[in-house]
Amino acid sequence: MLRLSFIPIAAGLLALAALPALGLFPARDAEAQGAPPTIGMVLYGDAPAGAVSGQKITALVVGASGTTTCGSGEVLDSGGLKFVVRVRPSSALTGCGEPGKSVQLFFNAAGTTSGRLATQQIPWQIGPKLATITLGDALPVRGRLPMAARDGVK
Repeated sequence: MLRLSFIPIAAGLLALAALPALGLFPARDAEAQGAPPTIGMVLYGDAPAGAVSGQKITALVVGASGTTTCGSGEVLDSGGLKFVVRVRPSSALTGCGEPGKSVQLFFNAAGTTSGRLATQQIPWQIGPKLATITLGDALPVRGRLPMAARDGVK
């Protein structure tokens, strides 16, 4: 007796499972919303000697037509000083990364640390790239201008 009561339930479940196949409830297909963003280059590695935590980094893409600022990054303290820099491709910003060009990093001035340019130029490629960087000499300060205070004290 018990077996006969399961037959109608099983038949009902099979009928429900077949409804989408009959087209009564159309499935929602994914709709394209434009092309995905083009992937650029991500340079990472141990921070070079002379870099400090929180120091900003500028990525310069060097090609036959000149140099373009195409990305940025930062020195992070994560179990030792590390750096991560994202570099845009030419499809995202004209003059940026593409085959045949190279990337040079500039470590911006931070606190008492002067700005320094990396001595290496890394060939541009799509995706992540582990880089070992050394820094060149500190860029000279051309001069400092005195500034008058406007705090009312004479």
